[in-house]
Amino acid sequence: MADLGLSYEVLDQQFDSEMLMEHLENPEVSDDELNDEFEPKYSPLEKVFLYSKSDLTAHRIWIAQELPDLVREIEAQEAIEYVIPLLYELGSDDEDKVREIFAENLDQVLLYFYQTFPPSTTGESCEVNQLTPNSFSLLLRTLILEWNTIIASAAQKCIVSLAKNLPKDLVDQEIVHGIIIQLGNGEGCLRVEEKDQGKAAMLKTMAILAEVVDASSITDIFIPTLSQVVADPTFGVRKEIPAVISAVIKVVSKDVAVETLLPLYERLAGDDIWQVRKSCALVLPEICASVPTAAQLEKCLPIFDAMATDVSRWVQTCAEDGLGRLIAIFDGQEVPEVLIDKYMSMFPSSNKNSIRDPDRTLRCAYNFPAVLMTLGSKKWPDLAEDYIALCRDTQLSVRRTLAYSLHEVAKLLKDNSDACDRQLAPLFGFFMMDTDEIRIGVLQNASAFLECLSPSTREMYLSVLEDIWEAESRNWRIREHVAQQLPALCNIYPDSIVVNSILPIAVKCLNDPVSRVRETAVSSVPIIYTKSKDELGLSSKVFETILKFGLASSFRDRMIFVQICQALLEIHDIDLSRFGEVLMPVFYQLSNDKVANVRLLVAHTTKLLITLIYDNDKLRCSEKFLEQVEGLVARLSNDSDPEIRSLLSESLLNPHFSHIVVKESNGDSEKAESPIVTQNGTHEANPDLKSEAEDQVKDVAKQTENIRISEPVKITRVVSASNNSKPLDLIDSDQQATHLQNEHPNLNSTSHSTLVSSNGISPVDLEN
Repeated sequence: MADLGLSYEVLDQQFDSEMLMEHLENPEVSDDELNDEFEPKYSPLEKVFLYSKSDLTAHRIWIAQELPDLVREIEAQEAIEYVIPLLYELGSDDEDKVREIFAENLDQVLLYFYQTFPPSTTGESCEVNQLTPNSFSLLLRTLILEWNTIIASAAQKCIVSLAKNLPKDLVDQEIVHGIIIQLGNGEGCLRVEEKDQGKAAMLKTMAILAEVVDASSITDIFIPTLSQVVADPTFGVRKEIPAVISAVIKVVSKDVAVETLLPLYERLAGDDIWQVRKSCALVLPEICASVPTAAQLEKCLPIFDAMATDVSRWVQTCAEDGLGRLIAIFDGQEVPEVLIDKYMSMFPSSNKNSIRDPDRTLRCAYNFPAVLMTLGSKKWPDLAEDYIALCRDTQLSVRRTLAYSLHEVAKLLKDNSDACDRQLAPLFGFFMMDTDEIRIGVLQNASAFLECLSPSTREMYLSVLEDIWEAESRNWRIREHVAQQLPALCNIYPDSIVVNSILPIAVKCLNDPVSRVRETAVSSVPIIYTKSKDELGLSSKVFETILKFGLASSFRDRMIFVQICQALLEIHDIDLSRFGEVLMPVFYQLSNDKVANVRLLVAHTTKLLITLIYDNDKLRCSEKFLEQVEGLVARLSNDSDPEIRSLLSESLLNPHFSHIVVKESNGDSEKAESPIVTQNGTHEANPDLKSEAEDQVKDVAKQTENIRISEPVKITRVVSASNNSKPLDLIDSDQQATHLQNEHPNLNSTSHSTLVSSNGISPVDLEN
């Protein structure tokens, strides 16, 4: 090993500490770039030694973060001899940040040592390259006792990770005896306060390890320890015991739970200190769920009754918080009347003559679904009036809780359609007129709620979602939640309602000014098409709506059209022949859109088309459709945007496209063969393709008498014989006039034809 007495001044000169801090704060600085600072100056051991002892905090932070990787590159004897002492130094570093990062990565380091150099568990002398028993026990105990909760929590997670991954004998030696028992004994503690802190840390560690350690450790170590500390004079120690009992009682037999653990819990539940009783109230539902029914009725219910009337408000609050879970334990059984009466007394209507407790009303609302689930829908008439009053409570927190759980109540009453329609449906409408926070709560599960209503009521309340756009709220997340619900809504309504009512809502989402809303709504269009494809009239209306986006003057709408095409192809639910007949003409024209982002989306979708047609070799298409795809590849592979050209570079390797010539970047090479590019490089309109695109819109609209395009649509191709002409574009008739007027200010409406003939511009107008 190199000389480790190297001057840290030299070390600092050879290592860019500013770059290290940038790496820690900015993940864009790669690890490889950072590690190049070291290579080939130091070996892994030298790095660990030098930077863990550096005076610069940045150095020690870096080594604490990189230690799990570096330690694996160090030879066994050197790792044991040099690295382990350095771990203790990092664990006691003066800087909190160093210790925090070190504790977060410690489990990986210790697992490497234990799995590579496992210590003896039989008491035999250590061999070469073998850890001595309890090599890291003191380190872990020190970190667990840290005042910094981040470090203490990371140390506890490290112990759990070790317990899950190490053999039973090692867990028993290194963790149970090396850490838990030593913490309880106050090993290394000089003051009484430190010993009490060690006992509390021991109990917290036992609680998180109860489900990980083996049964013998629970029986031989954990339970005797609990029996001993239950009489500890320090209440700070006693208040940690209920959480341990709650964790241990789940993994022991019923006999041990009733005969040993439950008496310990009863003793603590009657403790003189309210903090201890509060800790018992917090875990009462878990304790009750882990013992037989007889013990629940004879032991747990009296404990709850005492807690519900405790002199401490905090104990009462914790008992009432768990009342819903306590009642749910008796699901399928007869619920004790003491629990029902207690819950009914929490409704505001039961306390008209007393001072109103806002927190109690909130707890009542929070527990309502669990109570109704246990009591069953037969008890709804007794609860309905109070529940409706809660939903109209003046407290925002109460209404918010009930808004988020309204669909759960509806599911429980699904068999009672009259209750859902007459009592819950009006609450749905009421919540939709409330604040944004309440509306978001009910919208997140709107489809699940509406599914519980009768078909007629379900259809009536669908309009509530569409009315959101009429409100004055500027919260776009509400509209995003509506868009998220559209796919699920399609599955609970008939096909005709999906097309006639849900499709207009989807269109509003697709036209939303916020991109997140538009992108979310795109996923609903394929589902709407699937629901309509078997009926000609419905599918025609869907296609008409889609085509309007492709023929729109706004580039944003044209992008939506391409995204819809891609979504339709991704679900493999639209026949390619149908896609080619209806959507391909407009899709093809957009490959020469003047907006690069539109063409980029067309390129992505074209790659998907190529995969569907050629790579899968499963879908047969007409020759005309294949020619259109080849034309797309030719056009896009010669696009002026390099990103678009690169997308199609892989597709050109396909034998089907080997005849396509790609022009050079300097523009000197011959143009690619394409239906829209001639030998002299002039962009010319293809009348057949344009006519097909416009005629398709007419045909789709004429397939049913009731379907018409609301406004005349014109496809205008503006082309020029000059080499600097803009790419082919789709614009409407008004934009055509504006375009010409801007380029020729002296032009009036009567000189249109003169300008066309004199300047070589050939606009082709197709009207439906």
